[in-house]
Amino acid sequence: MASKEPVYGVPVREPVYHFPWQTLDAIIAGRSAIDLEGLRLTTAQAANEFIASYGYNVTDAADSAEMAQIWDLSAAFIATSLLPYAEVTHVPFELPHEYPDLLLIASTPDHPLRNWACSFLRVSHAVVHARYGQDMQALENGRIQLLEHLKPHLTAGAAGTVVSDGEMTIPLVRLDFKTEKPWESLVLKLLHKVDNVATEIYDHLGLRFVTPDKAYALLLLKYFRLNNLFCFANIKPSRSLNTLVDLLEFKSGFQELESAYLAGELSFKAFQSAVHKLGTNPDTGHGRNPHSDQGYQTMQFTARMMVRAIHGDTITRTFIPFEVQIMDEAAYHANRAGKAEHGAYRERQRLAVCRRVFPWALPNDT
Repeated sequence: MASKEPVYGVPVREPVYHFPWQTLDAIIAGRSAIDLEGLRLTTAQAANEFIASYGYNVTDAADSAEMAQIWDLSAAFIATSLLPYAEVTHVPFELPHEYPDLLLIASTPDHPLRNWACSFLRVSHAVVHARYGQDMQALENGRIQLLEHLKPHLTAGAAGTVVSDGEMTIPLVRLDFKTEKPWESLVLKLLHKVDNVATEIYDHLGLRFVTPDKAYALLLLKYFRLNNLFCFANIKPSRSLNTLVDLLEFKSGFQELESAYLAGELSFKAFQSAVHKLGTNPDTGHGRNPHSDQGYQTMQFTARMMVRAIHGDTITRTFIPFEVQIMDEAAYHANRAGKAEHGAYRERQRLAVCRRVFPWALPNDT
């Protein structure tokens, strides 16, 4: 027996054995709520109860004011970050500013603003999680702790910054710190991830090291381990990526050079020089971000750092993720050119988000 389509604002009694297949997909089949084609809320009470389960009380003045801010942020994000890439030009003036009304419109198949209501709710969902999905104080404590932990190892060498413990020295071409993720970038990332709001953002904090060559890049990893700069036991394996150095080929080349040196066939200077000329890129795209260019060269991993905070007599501990990227100078310049350049990556990401938010009004470049 086919169920009736809900009418805007009118209760619909569904048969007992009607199954909400789309909702079931979102709950247990791995589909994101962002990708649902519509909702099935048919009364103001149902909409209010849905919002209450989300975390807002529509009768509370403070919550209503917060939802008004979310609406404004969502509209601004759509206007500045998405509309230039879609076949729609503006948020309709007649689109309601109240979320219960938006939910009811999104539940009404023949409503003229249904598509817009669904798109707007998708963005608002990500905006809320971008706003509250992270403990900002813990992130700030993590930023301070990360920089304090690294600072004693950084010194100014004759040609620039070096990482040194007094015995082992790694020259750096450059060192970049990322201590916060821009809000717009955060919303884009939440919207393009399959998991959407369930996705943890791992690169609020980040470090990028650029070394003169690939051998120094590997030696830098060794330095991290020897000096316990980052606890390798807290690295998230699924986030590790190496598109910079073919380790098997590098190991083979190194062992040949080492054998020649130990046999007296090479001086140490010649051996050292040859080692720093080793290194080719691995032939793999495994584990790449789908919006990253296949030519992007990097070694990167995500680690977690335990952050302590003292509240009176109580000590709390929280794990904060941060991302480390290492590349050689040639890769750094290659990554900043053509399709691998970050601006090009961001354009691809915007287009993907636009297709997801506005499936009914695809971007011009489809």
